[in-house]
Amino acid sequence: MFNPDAVGKSRKSSTTFKVTQESISNFAHAIGESEIINSSVTYSIMISLEPSQALLEENGLDWTRVVHGDQKFQNNRPLHAGDEVTC
Repeated sequence: MFNPDAVGKSRKSSTTFKVTQESISNFAHAIGESEIINSSVTYSIMISLEPSQALLEENGLDWTRVVHGDQKFQNNRPLHAGDEVTC
C-alpha cells in the first residue's frame, strides 16, 4: 500500500542524468528505431525512471497493483548527447 503520509509532499530534485549517444542508441533500438543521432521525444522517460522508481519504492508502492493512466513531458528542445538534465 502506498504511504498516505507521502501525499502532497515534494522534494528537491537531486538526480542529474547525463545524455549519452549510447543511451540514445539503446533507446532507439528498444523502440524499434534504427540508429538515431538526437533523442526522440519519448526518450525523456529515461530521465525520470531512476528517481521515480526510488521515490515510489521509498513510499511503499506495490507495482503489481498499479495501472498507469497518464504522463506528460514538456520538451523545449531535443536532448543531445552531452546534455545534463536534473530530474
